[in-house]
Amino acid sequence: MSYSRMSDESSSRRSTRLTLGVRGILLGVLTSTLLAGVFAFSAPSFSEPEAHPNLVENPGFETHVGTYGVQCTGSLPCAPNDPVPATDWGIHDATNGGGQLWAETDLTRSTAPHGQHWMLHVTGTDAGVLQTGSYGTTNDWSVWVLPIIGNVVACVAPIGHPAGEPLSCTTSTSHGSWQQIGGAYTGGNTVATEITIDGAEVGAEPYTDFYVDNASITAA
Repeated sequence: MSYSRMSDESSSRRSTRLTLGVRGILLGVLTSTLLAGVFAFSAPSFSEPEAHPNLVENPGFETHVGTYGVQCTGSLPCAPNDPVPATDWGIHDATNGGGQLWAETDLTRSTAPHGQHWMLHVTGTDAGVLQTGSYGTTNDWSVWVLPIIGNVVACVAPIGHPAGEPLSCTTSTSHGSWQQIGGAYTGGNTVATEITIDGAEVGAEPYTDFYVDNASITAA
């Protein structure tokens, strides 16, 4: 066999291998593209469930009114919504048996679980805070409290807690540590329009003292 013929045969084999290689690459690309299209078409799409929004305004007391401490004194009761340092919140009526009411509220750095920058400190004679709004006829609610002196009673109800109207209350009696208290409000046709967080004197204790943070009301 001449050198020229051997060279031609070698060139022919290289050309054949090159053609087959290119075809293999093109086939692989086409197969990958088709499979990607199939999986993209057949894979179901999932979306995260949308959480119910918190209906409480300024729930973590992060927005304040320009001062970090407010005191309310006078004959019972202090007017509802007498100011506290956190916007959207006010002093709640006390039931101190006809004596003089005093309530002092101040913002301080939060130590609550999941707290942000601020928490509210409430001191006084059965002193408490409230917020009014429209919280629906059924909801789940909670608040973090740290009782120092006395108990803490939190409630969701119609404004003023009228006798015979729906009411959801929980009391914290453990002192010196944070607790999340809460419940479920079921009002039938009655909308909850108030959340109250009150100190409750125990025995001979002359006043109450507690911290509060992270209030939440969500539609059930």
